[in-house]
Amino acid sequence: MHGRNNPLPPVVQHLVKGCCTHEDRKDGTVRYKVTGRHFKGVTDDEGNTIPEGEVRLDPWIVLEFVAQAIAVVEELEAGNLLFSRSFSRGHRHGSEGGDAVTARFSYSHGQVACSAE
Repeated sequence: MHGRNNPLPPVVQHLVKGCCTHEDRKDGTVRYKVTGRHFKGVTDDEGNTIPEGEVRLDPWIVLEFVAQAIAVVEELEAGNLLFSRSFSRGHRHGSEGGDAVTARFSYSHGQVACSAE
């Protein structure tokens, strides 16, 4: 758990739409990359911590089903963040952003399926 009310680590909480890209390689394979932010040890020139972190220089290499899941979340979320407060906290009706969406992801035979409630 990464916080009292949010089990997502900061690097996941700050993923934005368009963070996942793919590269078609010469050998015919596809490489999926996720670009995000990191926070530990991020400081300015005077050594002050930068709370918003910075973009990672090296993206994470992920499997195709992760890229598919990110694409589904991009469709579910209205804002720029993949996991807004409403998505990740399952907030209550009447708070900012509207009703909460509960999504369940499953992986079978190379495909990601998502059901929203």
